Amino acid sequence: MAGALLAAALVKPMRSRMRSTTLQAANKRPTNVWQPGRCRAAKLPEITVPRIRLPHILEDDHLILCKWRNSKEFQNLCSQSTRSVTNEEFRRELKASFWRDRHWQCMIRNHKRTAIGTIFSYNYSSRDGYCYVTIYLSPEHRALGAGPIAFINFAMMLFDELALYKIYIDIHEYNVAVLNIARRAGLSAEGQFKGNRVLNGRRYDTFRFALYRERAEYLMKRFAISDRSERTFEGAYS
Repeated sequence: MAGALLAAALVKPMRSRMRSTTLQAANKRPTNVWQPGRCRAAKLPEITVPRIRLPHILEDDHLILCKWRNSKEFQNLCSQSTRSVTNEEFRRELKASFWRDRHWQCMIRNHKRTAIGTIFSYNYSSRDGYCYVTIYLSPEHRALGAGPIAFINFAMMLFDELALYKIYIDIHEYNVAVLNIARRAGLSAEGQFKGNRVLNGRRYDTFRFALYRERAEYLMKRFAISDRSERTFEGAYS
């Protein structure tokens, strides 16, 4: 489920010190923030760091999200679906995902504000203090270091705002590069589900990793991502 999690991540340390993380303040929600309908409201920070932004989903984002969702790569790495949908079908599908188990979702944009991926949490348990995260980066942007920055900042936001104990990430056996990255990053291996995923008529295992707050803080320091910030929130839906 982790998709292109930390793609090309943790292979090279950041060469320059990241400036302090800043969260964009807004007194009211922009009129073009997408509202998925009957789902719970959430206080979702819009995160900006020097190389990427994690803004809310806007109406204009549906076309690129639908394009990614229909790609074979996204379906193999991040989805249970294997069929393509129209844009209208995708909008209904996304609303249903939020109604069912999706929690928070952001776009990932580069410094030019180009959409390069998306990241979302799901299956949030307030009782037990965990959730799952999936991240997807478009292939042409995976070597630029946006994956680890987006993932770590999103994870720290979840730890801070929800007081989570841990965050789960599922990675399929055939996603060898990402499996190696997760292990090198020191994520805790917490499960292996035999034959859990079918691809091209063959069954593959799914590995479950967990990120704990202390490890996330270590990774922030490793990549020189400052956690000093003043956080203010927009009214947003997720």
